[in-house]
Amino acid sequence: INQLKINNSELEKNIEINHLIKKFGDHEVLRDIDFSVKKGDITSIIGASGSGKSTLSVQLAKILNLEAIHLDKIYWKPYWVNISKEEFDEKHDEILKKESFILDGNYNRTISKRLEKCDLVIYLDYDSQVCIDSYIQRVKDGSIKDFITENCVETLDEDFNNYISSYNEKNRENNYKKIYDSNIKYIILNNRDEKDEFINSIRR
Repeated sequence: INQLKINNSELEKNIEINHLIKKFGDHEVLRDIDFSVKKGDITSIIGASGSGKSTLSVQLAKILNLEAIHLDKIYWKPYWVNISKEEFDEKHDEILKKESFILDGNYNRTISKRLEKCDLVIYLDYDSQVCIDSYIQRVKDGSIKDFITENCVETLDEDFNNYISSYNEKNRENNYKKIYDSNIKYIILNNRDEKDEFINSIRR
């Protein structure tokens, strides 16, 4: 990421990304790309569990003075009781009628609908082991409580660990296809350092 800045005028706050360059190793996949995220725009954050979607949404929401919405908090009632598919879709669609917010969560069945509405998607495409390690750490420190419905206490679960481990294999290709096909503005971050650089650049 070559240059990012935030406009902190009283009228609006936005992210401006100028001369964006993105490389995978020596392979340059984006060069000299400019775009901005303006007041009224909607940002969606996707990525494997444990990648830090909710943490990033809160960070961005504070910087941009926007609401952070966590889909997990919509889907789960207390004690890990999920709402019905119909109720989730209704709540999901109501959210998309709002203006100017940061939304995090996958829920693959509804990603395409979000991409139709959102102005920017941020994909945290991290190594699976990084996400697993983060999942284990958040269980130990109980940090998920900040982003989930009350009385949803997370414990180490082998099935969920396997879900994280296989997420990239099962979803990465399809996620990229949905992003590219949607013609949406996007930022792909591949590790914590890139995420930190992104956040620190906006804060300047």
